[in-house]
This record gives sequence, structure tokens and C-alpha cells, in this order.
Amino acid sequence: MIILLQNIELYDEDITLLTMHDLVHDLARTAMDNEILVISKGDNVQGSCYHYALLNDCSKPLVSELSKIRALRFMKCDKSTVYDAAFSSANSLRVLDLSECIIHKLPDSIGVLKQLRIPGSIGTIDSLKILDINGCINISKVPQLGSNAISLPYFGVRPGDGDSSSNLVLLQHIDPVVLKITELENVKSVEEAQRINLTGKQKLEFLELEWTRDGERFVDDKVLMENLVPPSTLKKLEICGYNGVSFPAWLVLDQLPNLEHLVLRGMANLKEWNTSYSSGEEHMIGQLEIHDCPMLRMKPLPPKTKKWKISNSANVLSSWEECTGPHTNATSSFSAVTTELWVDNCNVPLHQWSLLQHFPGLTTLVILGSVDLTGSPEVIRHLSSLQILRLEDQDLEELPKWLNENMWQLTNLELIGWKNMASLPHWFGELTSLKELSLLDCDVLCSLPESIQQLTRLEILHISGCPELNHLGERVCLLPSSLEALLIWSCNGIKCLPEGMEQLTNLQTLDIYDCPDLKQWCELEENMMKLDHIKKKVTIMLPVELSALGQEDPDQARRDAPTMGPVVGAVDSSCSSSPRCPSCLARKLVVSKRGLAIAERGEGIR
Repeated sequence: MIILLQNIELYDEDITLLTMHDLVHDLARTAMDNEILVISKGDNVQGSCYHYALLNDCSKPLVSELSKIRALRFMKCDKSTVYDAAFSSANSLRVLDLSECIIHKLPDSIGVLKQLRIPGSIGTIDSLKILDINGCINISKVPQLGSNAISLPYFGVRPGDGDSSSNLVLLQHIDPVVLKITELENVKSVEEAQRINLTGKQKLEFLELEWTRDGERFVDDKVLMENLVPPSTLKKLEICGYNGVSFPAWLVLDQLPNLEHLVLRGMANLKEWNTSYSSGEEHMIGQLEIHDCPMLRMKPLPPKTKKWKISNSANVLSSWEECTGPHTNATSSFSAVTTELWVDNCNVPLHQWSLLQHFPGLTTLVILGSVDLTGSPEVIRHLSSLQILRLEDQDLEELPKWLNENMWQLTNLELIGWKNMASLPHWFGELTSLKELSLLDCDVLCSLPESIQQLTRLEILHISGCPELNHLGERVCLLPSSLEALLIWSCNGIKCLPEGMEQLTNLQTLDIYDCPDLKQWCELEENMMKLDHIKKKVTIMLPVELSALGQEDPDQARRDAPTMGPVVGAVDSSCSSSPRCPSCLARKLVVSKRGLAIAERGEGIR
């Protein structure tokens, strides 16, 4: 038996010291010689890449050999300052030990340490006043701090004992760029909100105010919010869990002239928002999100916003009176700026979406969740400017007929999760402006109409998760000659490409994923000749094979995949010609537990 640890000495009931034999220690040091740097021993750093380091001077910059360091400890360091850019190249650092330093302030470069772990014991530091973890996206839980310490940007309000105030007053003398205040129900008086003087925090750009749903309040939500007036510098405002029926008067967009993004979330009791402009000046914001506000009505007009996102808030879509007479022109000019509308899980029929009358310039419409897509002449008239349309539905068996009415500008159509649609309508070929078509997770779709050949402007066709689709043309190729990119993912019914593929002279990209029979067909020598004119071809192995390799990075997966000709990445970084390059538009592959997910692409409606 080999004993690696010996000389066990018990110092007290809770501490056990294990000492390592010198030979074992030397063996371990030899095995990790290229992993650990001990600068005090005069180690030569040339030509090595270390993962662990013991240094003695924090005032000097880290050498390039430590760019991939994971753990760093400074020993017996008598310096009072840290080099300004000390950590700028060490973005893989997970453990940083400064316990033997006498520094008074950390450098700004510590903000690049996205993987740095904060110990739970940090809250026991009596002299700690402010812990700012802004930008540390991987920190999911803020450690519990002392009663006089402030955590930024996440600040949880805690009630004081007895008649004492909450800890909200600790925010009185700080002016952060990002501030997220949670558990506002624990504020015990209006005076506490007045003391922190939010209006005076001129550096503040992102503010989140959050109440716990159904939490017991000390102060009425509206009364408290009336005294939490943000500064004019604010760019993003998010309000969550507010329990009031209406908003205070300061929530008028022209009072926040720099506001770009407004989010309202989880307000079951909110019924009214007066959106009139008090100063007469129309301020436009980039994005307005309204989630889980089922009773909300806005009046007199919608806020002037480029992009809307609405979920579980049906009244926002349907509670508008019809605009007639001279007011119609004013409304059109007021809201023509809105170009994008996302709707999710709003159970109100499309023909009742009176909000659309205020969006005459709408170019992008996304409808997620099963919705009655029955239209009306009035509503369809407001969709005449649409260029991008994304529809998700699990119940309907056929596309709505209004798609073939006034849709001459539609260039991008994406159909997701149409579980009961067996075929596309014969009139589908009349959508002659289409440039991109995506058919995703259409479980029973078994064929494409011959009229698809009439889509003479179609450049990108993406078919994914359509197991019953077994051909792209039996006798002749149904694909239009204008096609530049063809993506076929997880369609096991497609076992071969149609005859006449060599006639698709514009086809530049062929991307096949998780189609084993089609992959084999493409790799046959006689078929490779038919595809020889396609510049960029790639077949990706099955998800199970990828996971066996431990590869979750889509670009790496493509680099290692068996290919026909040159390998092309999910985004072709070598393309210097046009942003409309088909390979640049191709979605990234993401291998996950559920197989294939679709990641956000550089251009489009996601």
C-alpha cells in the first residue's frame, strides 16, 4: 500500500492537518510543472502558458504567459496599489486571492473577470461598504452582506427592526450607472425614498424597480413610486410587480428625454396609463415591453415607440377605439415610427387587434403562441407594409387566407410549430416578393406545392424539424432557380435531393444537419458531381455524435464535421462582400439536451 498523505496531526476537534511526503510533493510538482508559476522561486516564464500562479507584486502587469490563468494568489505583497490594467488579459480567472496584500482599491480592469467567483464569506468583512458586481453576468446569486454594506447593481431592500427604517437609505450617497432595487415592499416610509434622491443621481442610466408579488407592503406602491422619480439621464427603466391601478404623473415619456427602453412586467392590477405628453414634445423610445399586465389600457394614444413587445397583456392589443375623421391623420403621423411588433400568448383574435390602426408603417410582425389568426378587412389593411412575418401556431390546419391579400411586400416568412398543417396552399406561389422562407417544426407537413417554383425572388429556404416531408420534388425539382442557400435540418424523411439540382446555378450554400440518409446520398461520388457547382457545402453529424465528442460550440462542430468540399461556419467570417451573403445569414447550430435549438442570427426577426 502506498501512503500519499502521512503524519496526521490533530490540533483540535475541528482541524486536521495532513502532510504530504516530500517525494509525492516533488512528483506532483513535476507533473504540473507547466501549469504552476511561482515567481518568488525564479521560475522562467518564457514559452509556457500557466493556469495557476503565486506572485509577490500586484503593482506589475501580468505577463502574456498568464493570459489563460485560472487561479492567482499574491503572497506577502507590500504594495498598496494594483496595476491599472492588471487583469485586462486574464478573463479566464476564476479564483483571485488578495488576502496578503494591503491594497485600498481594486482597479477597473477587475470588471473583465466574468468568471470570477465571489465567496459567500465576503459578507463577513466588517469594513466592506460597497460590493459592485455590475457586468459579472455569471454571478447568479448575490452573497449576504452586512447591515451597512451595499450590493450593486442588485440592491435588496430589507426592513429595519421595530420602528427603524429599511436599508434603502444606504443608497443616499451613491450614484451608480446601473441600479436594480428589489423587494421595495420592505420600504417603511415615504421619507426613505425621498432621502435617496433618485432624481439627483445624474450618472444613472439603467434603473429597475421591483416589488415582490403578493408581498405585504408598508407603503402603498403608487405613493412610494411618486417619490422614486428617476433622473433625466435614464436610458432604460424596468418596473416589475407594481401593485397600483395607475402610474404616478412622472411616468410620462417626455419627462425622461433620454429613455430608450421601457419594460413593464407583472402588474396584475394596473388598469390605466396616461400616455399623453405633458410638455407637448413627442419623445420617441426604441423599445417598449409590456408583460403580464392583463388589465392595462393606455390612452389617449400609444407611446411613440419603434419596437413593441407584448405578452399576456391582451387589453393592450384590443382596447383602442377606432380612429375616424381628422384624428386619423394625426394618429398615423404620430405612430408611423413603429416598425416592429412582437406578440406572445395574448388570447385575443387577430381581427380585434385595434392597436394595429396606430401602426401604418409596421414592417415586422411576430405572433407566438396559438392565436385565432382570423383577420378582417380593417385589420388586414394595416398589414400592407409588412416585410417580415413570423407565425407560430399549434392548432390551425392551414395558413390564413389574408396572407395572400396585400402581402406584395412580404420578403421574409417564418412558420414555426404548425403541428396540424399537412401542406401549404396552392396560392403560396403568389407571394412573389418572398426572399426567405423558413418552415420549422411542422410535424405533419408532407409536401411543398408546385407553385413554390413561382417564388422567383426566393434566396434562402430553411426547412427544420419536418419529419413527414419526404421530397423536394419527385419528378422535377420544385426549388426556384433564384435560390442561393438551402438549409435542411432534422428532416429524416428527405433521403435525397431532387433531380435537376445542377440547374440551380445561383445556389451557393448547402447546409445539412441530422439527416443521415440525405447525408449519405450527398457523399456518393455520382451525387457529389451534381453538387459540384455549390461553393459552400457542409453536412453535420448527428447530435448524439456531437455530444460524444463533447462539442457544444457550433463553429467548432462545423470545423470537425465530415464535409463535402470547404467547411463553412455558422457565420462566414471570411465573407467581405455583402451582409446579405447567404452563408452569413445561415443560423448558428446549437447542440443542447433537446437536440437542435435555433440561435439568434445576425439579421432577421429574432
